[in-house]
Amino acid sequence: MRRFHSHLLRILKRSPQPAPGQGFTLAEPLVFIVLMALTVAGAAAMISISSRGTIGARIQSQQATAIEDDLNSIKQLSERFTCCTGTCTTEAPPADSVGPDKVCATSNPQQDEYYFPQRAITPENIATPESEAEPDRVDDLCSSAQNSAFLGPLQSAIDAITQPSGLSRSSAIANGINGLPIHLIQITYRSGTAAGPILRVVNIVPPMANYCS
Repeated sequence: MRRFHSHLLRILKRSPQPAPGQGFTLAEPLVFIVLMALTVAGAAAMISISSRGTIGARIQSQQATAIEDDLNSIKQLSERFTCCTGTCTTEAPPADSVGPDKVCATSNPQQDEYYFPQRAITPENIATPESEAEPDRVDDLCSSAQNSAFLGPLQSAIDAITQPSGLSRSSAIANGINGLPIHLIQITYRSGTAAGPILRVVNIVPPMANYCS
């Protein structure tokens, strides 16, 4: 644009100069009009760029908020996930399974006893029952060979949550892939559709997994 301005000034200098008292030549107002048009066009372009930047920042902020809200729901499911009855679920243990003489000590996820069975679990509730000891029974449930079955109920509950607006969420059980722990569900958020750019990847390890050896 600077080069164009210089070119216009050279044209103006070469234009015949009016005699005293004759006023302006035609070239002078034309040059003024062109310069004003260029100035207005440049200002409009700057406003457009600034507007796009503002809209983009607002969309990013909305997406970040939607992801955090969605993760809060997922973490609540993860905290409720228990296998104290011998069947892994995100639902609270039924009342007839909770008590001092029951397999589940409490229905409160804030207590460690919520996750670990306090009494022997009947064999029919275990995927591969091999031992009568409670710790071994839990390991039967969440061994590497049973990992997909162990985390399956939690993954299904996560997938059942309504997709966040303007985003695509997918989940995958790690199963030790790429050096990740086996007791882990990886959540991937993409912009727009499942083919959109990745915005965030979050690894979810449920507290119940802490009782797996």
